[in-house]
Amino acid sequence: MADSARAAPDKPSAPVLLFDLGNIVNEFIGVHEIQRLWRPDKSVSEVRSDWLTAPAVVAFEVGRIGPEDFARRFVEEWRIPVAPDDFLALFLSWARPPFPGIYELLDALKRRYRTACLSNTNPLHWERVGGEFGFDGYFDRQYLSFRMGLIKPEAAVFEAVVADLAVAPNEILFFDDTPENVEGARAVGFAAHRVEGVAELRDKCGELGLL
Repeated sequence: MADSARAAPDKPSAPVLLFDLGNIVNEFIGVHEIQRLWRPDKSVSEVRSDWLTAPAVVAFEVGRIGPEDFARRFVEEWRIPVAPDDFLALFLSWARPPFPGIYELLDALKRRYRTACLSNTNPLHWERVGGEFGFDGYFDRQYLSFRMGLIKPEAAVFEAVVADLAVAPNEILFFDDTPENVEGARAVGFAAHRVEGVAELRDKCGELGLL
């Protein structure tokens, strides 16, 4: 399921802190950029809903197609007036650098708790976020949609995480910026919280007594 090492034995088995990546540890501006460039007649929330269910996006983020096919299909589906190669360059740039202070916050949390990430992502963005930004070393477990073949907010992805972590669902504290994902996690029994950015994440961790 996940390919990173299990937590050190001195960490408690519960709660497990489970983090989304985009707009939690680093900014993802894709939805806003699509709305600004090509869908100004729609609200950001409408574009986000369209993005989450777009066939090309889902296929790419569950690992069924590669980057070139994704770009070609997305441009066709959304009737975007750019070449697929140009769109792919834009797409890469939408994964922005880490939020200031996020490394320090994760360091403080991972010293005390098991930590994991659960993200709808793809090989291109994970190479940037996990490799270039170094987040592959910040979580005891990594649950990435393109590796799992599952995507939030489907119940199956949360059930797979529960099975792999071997804890009760309510012992998983989940932080995500997307309401649909938070609702999906709660339906499976997670203690899920909607936050956006490091400031809200830090405040919520403080409120929960994690710091």
